[in-house]
Amino acid sequence: MTVEQLSLQAGVTCIPFKMQTLRLLEAVHAAIREIYDGLDGLDTAALDRDNEIGWK
Repeated sequence: MTVEQLSLQAGVTCIPFKMQTLRLLEAVHAAIREIYDGLDGLDTAALDRDNEIGWK
């Protein structure tokens, strides 16, 4: 899906607003799922507060 198809600006595409929103959410969900799946194999027992992303 192209950026133009995901745009929520009126008149950019013929896709209704609700469908654009749904597709945008699906694209975001897919991106998050890809990141989550990439982290699945990491050894989280080795992480502590000093080296875990998001603590600082």
